[in-house]
Amino acid sequence: MRSILLGACIALVACQRTTDQPGNHQGDPASLEEFLSEMRQATCGLAHSCAGTTMDACLKSTVDVPSQHAAQLVAAVNSQRIRYNDVVAGKILELVRAPGCLPLNRAEISALFKHVLIGALAKESSCWIDEECAHGMLCQGFRCDRSKGQCCQGKCTEVIVDIPVGQDCSEGACIDGASCARSPSGASSCVADIPPGEPCGEGVPGLCAMDTACQPSASDGGFSCQPKPNEGQPCGEVACARLDNYCDVESKTCKKRLPAGESCTSDEQCLKSARCKALKCTPLGGLDEPCDPESSDIQCLNDLKCDSFASQCKTPEAAKACTLM
Repeated sequence: MRSILLGACIALVACQRTTDQPGNHQGDPASLEEFLSEMRQATCGLAHSCAGTTMDACLKSTVDVPSQHAAQLVAAVNSQRIRYNDVVAGKILELVRAPGCLPLNRAEISALFKHVLIGALAKESSCWIDEECAHGMLCQGFRCDRSKGQCCQGKCTEVIVDIPVGQDCSEGACIDGASCARSPSGASSCVADIPPGEPCGEGVPGLCAMDTACQPSASDGGFSCQPKPNEGQPCGEVACARLDNYCDVESKTCKKRLPAGESCTSDEQCLKSARCKALKCTPLGGLDEPCDPESSDIQCLNDLKCDSFASQCKTPEAAKACTLM
């Protein structure tokens, strides 16, 4: 699914549905709006467990529809321009409601996301976003004024997709598990992702498989694709696996992030709900808490924005789907 949803960090939360809907499995989110709401709940559960934020503060600082694109997806589902698969959505929620701060299985979740929203529009149909078009097409030619929430529609146009490994990808997209790489001669072709344990880095075509990273190999001094390091393990320049860890530059090992009030020298040392200010981990502002609109620093929690008139962290204006210009 080409959308904002996969980037959300999710974990165990309450708020399961308790009634069964006709055609739905028990607990499956009956609508895209409900799915977004439950993803928000899950995100705040994760923030409570791993980022030092209370559930209440998180819920007050987040919104169900976080972007104009998300609003457009909801509108398209409601107008049947996109078919929403509640059963697959339920499976995703099961996977992301994992306890603790361990990394999610992004490969499995990513595969499922492709079947949550299915475009219903045929070739040459007027469209707002790519997701409205059936597989193998994109919405081309649309123009948007995001500040006004207005768009001129495009047309669903065929594109080349699912190009197999070894084939030219200069004008299309490779199959899952492969990426488009350019050879020294300048030719582009699909190259299979590098599996764990195999060499990677400069001179090696392809990217490491999802949920792994190119890291120094202890065996030969080169680099190989390996799972991201856990707490206490060497990290070098690779991000740590756990959401409540950071890579300490001195020891080059993964360590626990610091709670508010602890001494720090950089933002990455603090829990993600805080920033390092005056050498102390300082919480980001919650709803209606003061902020400096002249500052370019991130000051407010999650979706909140620093209001230039009130000098307080405020909920942004609700995102709206595009309309015809």
